[in-house]
Amino acid sequence: MTLLSLNDISEDEGPSIPRSISRVFDLLETVVARGSCTLTEAAGDVELTPTTARRYLQALVARGYIERTTGGTYRAGPAVRVLARALDDRDEVAALARRAQPHLERLASTVGESVYLGVVDDDSIVYVATAQTERAIRHVGWIGQRLPHEHTAIGAALAAPGRPVFRSGGLETDISAVSHGLPGEWEGTAAISIVGPTHRFDQASIARFELALTQAVGALIDELRLEAVR
Repeated sequence: MTLLSLNDISEDEGPSIPRSISRVFDLLETVVARGSCTLTEAAGDVELTPTTARRYLQALVARGYIERTTGGTYRAGPAVRVLARALDDRDEVAALARRAQPHLERLASTVGESVYLGVVDDDSIVYVATAQTERAIRHVGWIGQRLPHEHTAIGAALAAPGRPVFRSGGLETDISAVSHGLPGEWEGTAAISIVGPTHRFDQASIARFELALTQAVGALIDELRLEAVR
């Protein structure tokens, strides 16, 4: 079983999205986040039957958003790579997401939970980068979503700069998060979150997550400062 986010949010909170379209985007996010995955892995991530997942994946392949390798796995396709290159360093958020990605991946590997980078956009938080854990039960599905400040752990962290913040059940029941805002030029506008099922967020785990998250934020900021000096 995989824990999803988007499909558990009430449609009253935003425009109604056909379930099939949501699932196509969920599949795209899963393939991109994993880097490479099988049909079974992709279908399991978004809780689809392999038959339905294959049909949606074929549509994404036809448009070039993903591609199927000779080994039968799926990965980001040429259309996605072209779009990614179009978002060059002149786009500050895109540049931040690219520089943060290796740090997110190391953090996800260290803590064994999904990790997100979120930024402020008007009155919402938008999740712009993620790294997924390999655990069977994990959180997926927030990339590109606009979510209200008051319901997110990232929103809480932005209101309490300089320290990690724990929040449970803000957007989804049984989902918890530890978040930490970025300091410096990104203070109040960007943060990193560790997100997963609440039963894995006991006091010892929360303390471990807070330490790992604080270290990851520090490493990312040090890298950004070095880039600025150059």
